[in-house]
Amino acid sequence: MAPFAPGTWGSLAAIPICFALSFTPHILSLFFIIIAGCYACYASGIAEEIIQEKDSGMIVIDEIIGMLLTLWAIEPSLLNYILGFIFFRCFDILKPYPISLADKKIKNGLGIVLDDVLAGIAARVLLWIVIIIWLNIHV
Repeated sequence: MAPFAPGTWGSLAAIPICFALSFTPHILSLFFIIIAGCYACYASGIAEEIIQEKDSGMIVIDEIIGMLLTLWAIEPSLLNYILGFIFFRCFDILKPYPISLADKKIKNGLGIVLDDVLAGIAARVLLWIVIIIWLNIHV
């Protein structure tokens, strides 16, 4: 219900969850993300029907899933979390192809969540690239 930038606030809300999951085995945290993603699709579809607005800003569980994917199994450092957050928000807001295709073509709860899943994966790949380049420069 944030009056300004609800997706950004939803993404920020995911960071403590990401941090907590960083202490669990990777396979267990991935299982949690998959289950949470399935629930997010279901809940988002119901919320969209209740709100009567396509992909309402009041629905932010999709941003949480996107951030969980961005930061899954990444070392929980302040720099990694800041970069992951910035990369995810850029992909989520700009929606480059194929994120834009999923956003336009897929409806209901799956459509609400899928574009954020793709943005999370894209942000994760970019974060990996930055981490690898950073590590190679500073080794």
